[in-house]
Amino acid sequence: QVNKDGQVSAARILGLRRDSAGTWLLRVQPGVRLLQVRKALKEKTADSTVIIVAQRISTILHAEQILVLDDGRIVGKGTHGELLENCPEYYQIASSQLSQEELSGSRKEAV
Repeated sequence: QVNKDGQVSAARILGLRRDSAGTWLLRVQPGVRLLQVRKALKEKTADSTVIIVAQRISTILHAEQILVLDDGRIVGKGTHGELLENCPEYYQIASSQLSQEELSGSRKEAV
């Protein structure tokens, strides 16, 4: 559950563990709002490198660095705005998930 402060309770977390390299791995139940999880993780990992594997542009929209993979090859690297301008594969994905207004706004922010 999410408490009055917007924090995700332990009841909704399916797994939180650290691997041998010290990486935290988190699994949550369906229905937990990703924004709430990201906010909680951002606060807890302020001094850490965070790697997010995502299929949704909205998940990585504000990342400092995004890598775009195609058949296991890196075909793009940069911020959301940079990739919209310079990576056709990323633009194709973004245009299928974001509105024209969101795409235009992102391009203006990149300039």
